[in-house]
Amino acid sequence: GGSVIPLAGQVEDMKQVLRKAFSALDVSSKIIKNPRVLLPHFHRPVRAPFAFQNGTLNLIKPQLFGEKPGSAIRAASELAVESDMLVRHPTDLGNARLVVVSDFRGSSDESRADIERLFDEYKVSSVSLERLPELVDRIRREGH
Repeated sequence: GGSVIPLAGQVEDMKQVLRKAFSALDVSSKIIKNPRVLLPHFHRPVRAPFAFQNGTLNLIKPQLFGEKPGSAIRAASELAVESDMLVRHPTDLGNARLVVVSDFRGSSDESRADIERLFDEYKVSSVSLERLPELVDRIRREGH
């Protein structure tokens, strides 16, 4: 429906927020921009706007979950499967994992809890937007 364009804009806004946070908090030198890895057996690239390396390539994907629980859980399910595949199968660039920066603005508490349970089940590393400084600290400590 009509929500596709604003959502895309908001994801771009999230990328901007991440870019500014990495720059302001002085970890830009440890950030890889627009990484792309190939999952063997699936002939499908996994892309992210950012990543950092700490022995594992951590692909950082912003995700706005929004107000519609159905589409939010579908998006979370796709990310969970992608994350699971990355954890279980080395990519063309070695071991990789997904780090989802989640924006739950507009989501119900129930929807957020469902998504967090799904991410726990699939061992998806997820950081809510309000906890972004914790991710930046991790990049500063572990990134090379």
